[in-house]
Amino acid sequence: MNRNEISELRRRLNPEKNNIPEILGCYVDTKGEIISSFRRPLISMPQEECEKYLNIFRKTLSGTPGKNLIDVEFDPYDVMNSENHKALMHLRETGLKDEEAVQDLFARRKGDPWRSGCCHRGKTECGSCGCEDADPGYR
Repeated sequence: MNRNEISELRRRLNPEKNNIPEILGCYVDTKGEIISSFRRPLISMPQEECEKYLNIFRKTLSGTPGKNLIDVEFDPYDVMNSENHKALMHLRETGLKDEEAVQDLFARRKGDPWRSGCCHRGKTECGSCGCEDADPGYR
């Protein structure tokens, strides 16, 4: 993404222009265990709370592309055939209404199989290759 695309996303994250129907999330303890999950329609939130969430989302897009914001490239073939991609596409197709799929997403996050790890882009080598690009959590 370039600076203009990021700016456009940030502009859309305000109460008047956003198209976010609801927020889903889970709370985890220090061991990474899911202790609760939530689903909150944005429109039913008080204005203050809605603005607080949108501010958090905007802050995740702050920074400079290539510096604080890193563009992660994936091999399209690897992505299209991965279980992660299939799970995300199912969530998209069902509009996040499949509660079992949502809980599966939260459970996958706990074990972190979504991270790519290093230059091997999510293949099994990522956990053990030890290359300089490897995510510190995999060493």
